[in-house]
Amino acid sequence: MTAKANKTWPEAASTAAKRRGPDLTQDPIGRLLIMLALPAGIGFFFMIAYNLVDTIWANQYPVAGEAANATGAALARSFGPFFLMQAFSIGLMQGTTALVANALGGKDQDRARHIVAQAMIAGVLVGISLFLFAVAFPVPGREGTVLALYYDVLSGGNAEAVRLGLAYIYPIVFLAPVLIVISVFNAILSAKGDFTTFGIVQVVAFFANLILDPILVFGGTPFSLYGLSVDLPNFLPELGVAGLAWATVFTQLAGAAVVMIVALRTGIFEGLKLREFVPFWPLLSQVIGQGVPAAVNMLLIAGGFISIQFFVPEIAKQAGSVLLATMSPAEAGEAAVNGYMNAARIEQLLLLPVIGLELALISIVGNNLGARKEERIWRAYRLALVSALVITLIGMVIQFAGHSLFPSWINRSDETLQVSSGMLSVSAFLLPAFALVFMNSGTLQGMKRPLFAMLINCVRLVAGPFIVYLLVARLAPGNLFAFWIGYGAVAWGCGLFALWYTPGRMKRVISREFATPTA
Repeated sequence: MTAKANKTWPEAASTAAKRRGPDLTQDPIGRLLIMLALPAGIGFFFMIAYNLVDTIWANQYPVAGEAANATGAALARSFGPFFLMQAFSIGLMQGTTALVANALGGKDQDRARHIVAQAMIAGVLVGISLFLFAVAFPVPGREGTVLALYYDVLSGGNAEAVRLGLAYIYPIVFLAPVLIVISVFNAILSAKGDFTTFGIVQVVAFFANLILDPILVFGGTPFSLYGLSVDLPNFLPELGVAGLAWATVFTQLAGAAVVMIVALRTGIFEGLKLREFVPFWPLLSQVIGQGVPAAVNMLLIAGGFISIQFFVPEIAKQAGSVLLATMSPAEAGEAAVNGYMNAARIEQLLLLPVIGLELALISIVGNNLGARKEERIWRAYRLALVSALVITLIGMVIQFAGHSLFPSWINRSDETLQVSSGMLSVSAFLLPAFALVFMNSGTLQGMKRPLFAMLINCVRLVAGPFIVYLLVARLAPGNLFAFWIGYGAVAWGCGLFALWYTPGRMKRVISREFATPTA
């Protein structure tokens, strides 16, 4: 027995020494939530700050103020198709993360590797299909692509708005296949509890974008920001809004390469065989089953932004709107879209810690479900929920206190600021409701039950706001404040329902999963 112990102990010590990152089935839950959520939150902070930089420069071109509303609105409308691409990417990542985390928690390395191979096949097919749909699919009965029709509808037929929107989105579309395939490598790191790489990549991308944006937007044309005058060399071309897109393409491609290299070094591909890339329906169906609801969930978030980008300008153009006192209906619509999106960027920044907690929760719950550690699942859920509520209560105070100040840093048009300030003053009180939705959805996602997030976001982001829009248009036309109040009521209803529904669903899932023999 002693000889055997002497033989196995060095092997165990070597394995422990080689283990990189946290042990999601053994380490204290509180420490894990901090270790995973902090780098994820930092990564998302710089990712949203990255987008905020784009928004700031869009609001400076061609000159700051009301003249930039058209450019800012074009960038705001582009959030829909851009997020559409990200929806497939994030959906595949979250679905793959849950499956791989579950396999790793059950110590099934072969299954985890095979899942990754099948997810990569799914990513390639989806990426190519989305690219071809965006650039080559004709719209029956009219000229142009689906994207042209999208901008035409949202802008009310404004030709300049369509031109600006397409100038931005077409370079981004070329990035779609890479973004979706690379999400599988992100899923590998997430399943292993590595959110640090994601955070570092986003920090570097932010600073690279900070430098590239003004260079590509203004080129050799002199410009100024907050009193700082800059005159770049004349040989640089002025790309305008398209420059923002090309800066995104360059920085995201570089970041994708880094993520892929780090994922390849985790060792998950050891023993990989070419036949594992052959579509294998029992596993591919699981990837699709997890990824599609997660992707649809993200699509609903994109749909929510798109629908509100339609509702807000329509309300702003109705008789009774205060914006019509100083602007034409078309100008009021552009100011409303720009103001809404500027406010949404600020709101997203304050929600970042909660998004980080949600990602951490998916990984922790997924691993412990695979390891069949019920008590750790419940502890992670409760601690994350309480932490998210405390964080959003603090964020609520900050957002309400700065509801007029923060958007003035982006655009100084009085009408645009009025829209942004009105939205932020109401949505500040919705942050805890968002926390309830995110934490409960993330827990069920980690338990391989992604449909809940899809359904609740359908109500919260699409169906609910649509009903509110119809009511406001009939009962209080032109009143954006009434629209935000109705939107808030929908958000709180969804949050409280999620809090009531999730614990019971967790008990049923745990009972069913633990009753199933391990493979």
